[in-house]
Amino acid sequence: MQIKDLANETGLSKDTLRYYERLSLLTPKRDEYNNYRTYSRDSVEKLKIIKKAQEMGFSLKEIQNILKEIENESPCPVQKLQARAARKLKEVNKKLYSLTQTKNKLSQSLEVSEFSNSGLKKIILED
Repeated sequence: MQIKDLANETGLSKDTLRYYERLSLLTPKRDEYNNYRTYSRDSVEKLKIIKKAQEMGFSLKEIQNILKEIENESPCPVQKLQARAARKLKEVNKKLYSLTQTKNKLSQSLEVSEFSNSGLKKIILED
């Protein structure tokens, strides 16, 4: 399949697919007659993995490493992937805590009956 077909099937732009190529996330073959990129069905599956990993908060660099482990069939890939997922969950929990604190401060600032500089300053500087 050509890049336009892959773009249509996955909902990703051709530019995104080319960017993934530059990062070595995708490795299409070249047609020997016209030098067009050709993609296999495996590319569709790999892109599904990439999209799902991004939804889970993994960076493209982290996804590169995950794909290398899967493709190279490194020893204990399941344990390594579980460890990565556990680290990512820890990061997400830290971000969630920070966002919750921010949300609470903003909510408090809206509840201040006298929205004065001193009242707002007190809420912002509270920890």
